[in-house]
Amino acid sequence: MDLSRLTFAYGVYFPVVFARGEPVGRHLENLAQTQWIPLKDLKALQHRKLAALLDVARDNVPFYRNRIMSREQALETLPFLLKSDIQASRESLLHPAWRGACSVKTTGGSTGQAVTIRKSRDATARESAANWRGFGWAGVGIGDKQARFWGTPFAWRDRFRVRATDFLAHRRRCSAFAFTEADLARYTVMLDRFKPKYFYGYVSMLDRYAEYVCENNVRLSFRPTAIITTSEVLTSASRNRLEQTFGCRVFNEFGCGELGTIAHECEKGRLHINAENLFVEIVTGDRPAEPGEVGEIVVTELNNHAMPLIRYRLGDFGALSAMPCECGRALPVLDSVFGRGYDLVYNREGKMFHGEYFMYMFEEVKRRALGITSFQVVQESYEKFTIRVVPGDGYSEATRRLVRARFHDGYGPEAEVSFDEVSEIPRRPSGKMQLIVGLSARGAQS
Repeated sequence: MDLSRLTFAYGVYFPVVFARGEPVGRHLENLAQTQWIPLKDLKALQHRKLAALLDVARDNVPFYRNRIMSREQALETLPFLLKSDIQASRESLLHPAWRGACSVKTTGGSTGQAVTIRKSRDATARESAANWRGFGWAGVGIGDKQARFWGTPFAWRDRFRVRATDFLAHRRRCSAFAFTEADLARYTVMLDRFKPKYFYGYVSMLDRYAEYVCENNVRLSFRPTAIITTSEVLTSASRNRLEQTFGCRVFNEFGCGELGTIAHECEKGRLHINAENLFVEIVTGDRPAEPGEVGEIVVTELNNHAMPLIRYRLGDFGALSAMPCECGRALPVLDSVFGRGYDLVYNREGKMFHGEYFMYMFEEVKRRALGITSFQVVQESYEKFTIRVVPGDGYSEATRRLVRARFHDGYGPEAEVSFDEVSEIPRRPSGKMQLIVGLSARGAQS
């Protein structure tokens, strides 16, 4: 660890997060030890945390009083928690003693249903610690320079806050929401000056940047140590392109906004679950899936007593491996994760809009309580879009005006946006909801 990284970590980052009640450093030290403990000890740790969580939920959280009947009740007998439950029953999911001292975030998630989550400061710190441990497996850590291929908030105050955070955290942001060839050229100049140690961001954005570098014979003045991909399925083609273009290893992560990162890829290429923080099940219908069998991912967050998420269905699909990892960690391994990619949307001039652009748009609708339960964006032509929505309380012409305004602000005033109110949005054959249905990235016809 170089001096500048040490200075940032211990002189800035750890003191700042500790001051707001998040002892990330202590939890990171603990996780550095527990990743090597035997499987039986890891399961015992999970069992203790799960028992404490169920006790707290049964005794203090109204939503669970009729769901958890006794301390001895097996986890697999409890009903699943759905995103719609959080939307409809958010107040009854809160522990009354924790209503103040929490972090709050609204996320669209990968199913298009925006939810607002409250998390205790300690649980937030444990989530951050697990994230930094996973980054450590990729050879990077707190204070290392990061090129962030990510979204940018709409509101100017949020944008200012993000820019300040990026500056303090040694990050430079390449917006994945809308970018042209000129933007990619501008990002390249910025990155050449900044010389980040690693790239982090959406798979499709990183993949498109790799294509740009190859198509234009760009010669970067630096070589990243690693690339960490997130939010979308990492295909072997994308992994190979990124590794060959930038000359470094790609490490994948899997997570969701409500829970944070669920699993990180280790140096042996296996995706390890953060089992000290989360209990992950794979289910097919109402039964547990066999090792290697694909099913729906269901997660219980073990640390957040402020708003317990017990048997939370993500809407994502994967499989658990029966084979231990050669790295020596007993942390469970996800063999595969399916169905998390978003399409890129292109306008007539070739400007590209990442699927997360629309996610942020509908998160704003959620924050304003304008009544969209779930959505799907269908690009009919370069200028025409159909928004399929499942309306909720608060849905009105004001909702439609805001969405149209955001389309016109970002995509362009030529966008024609119509709405199709439906009772349910059908899923793809895999079981995954495709949020963004865009035109072909090449040769689209109006």
